[in-house]
Amino acid sequence: MTALQITLIAAIVLPALAIVLWPLLGGRAAMGTTSAGRAPDDRRLELEEEKAALYRALRELDFDHEAGHLSDPDYQGLRERYESRAGALITELDALGPVERGGPELAPALPSRGPPNRRRRARPGPGIPRRSRRARWRSWCSE
Repeated sequence: MTALQITLIAAIVLPALAIVLWPLLGGRAAMGTTSAGRAPDDRRLELEEEKAALYRALRELDFDHEAGHLSDPDYQGLRERYESRAGALITELDALGPVERGGPELAPALPSRGPPNRRRRARPGPGIPRRSRRARWRSWCSE
């Protein structure tokens, strides 16, 4: 092996090793995002996502109970569990303090569709009676 070959091998292998070993040898510590000391914005974002998931679960739980898929004791037990977790999440969010404007946790505002009196609701065509959501669900379940 010549000196030129050794230099070329080192020029290729050393940067490749640096890229592969960077996360393992302290790249995360240098960036300031260790698992023990996460930024408060990251924690807030995680809590907001979990809160949204709990609210979705509560809506689905209500829907399942109204549809007759859950008994009253099961519904009450699950609802209490979800509500207690949501309360704990809200307490944790309050402990983090107020939200700073412009942070990543703020969702972009949806465009306005005009004043409420100008909105048009989708209606069935002439001669087709409107049915409630529950009636549509019952007809779908009976098929």
